[in-house]
Amino acid sequence: MSDDMDRGLAARQAADSELEADALDTGAGVDGADAGVVDPADVGTGDGGGAADQDTIEDVTDEVRDDIRQGRIEDDVSHVLEERLDEVGVHLRPEVVDDLAEDIENDVSS
Repeated sequence: MSDDMDRGLAARQAADSELEADALDTGAGVDGADAGVVDPADVGTGDGGGAADQDTIEDVTDEVRDDIRQGRIEDDVSHVLEERLDEVGVHLRPEVVDDLAEDIENDVSS
C-alpha cells in the first residue's frame, strides 16, 4: 500500500512540475507573478473543466489592444474584455479582468 501511495505522490508532483513548466512557457502566471499574467487558478472554462487555454486569453487581449489602438473601442476596457472573454467561454475573476485591462491600457498609452 505504501508503494502505491509513494507512486501516486510522485505522479502528482511530476504533474505539478509539468504544469508549472507549461505555465511558464505560455506566460501563464504562478503565485507572485507580474500583473497581467494570468494565474491558472483564476481561470475557468465555465464548464467546470478546469483551466482555460492561455493562448485564448492572450488572443483576446491582443485583439482588444489592437481595437483600442485603431479607435474601435471607447468603452470601459474591463467591460469589453470581460464580454469578449465570455464570448469564447473564458471566465475570469473580476479582479483578474481588471488587472488585464489595466495592463492593456498602460501598454496602449505607452
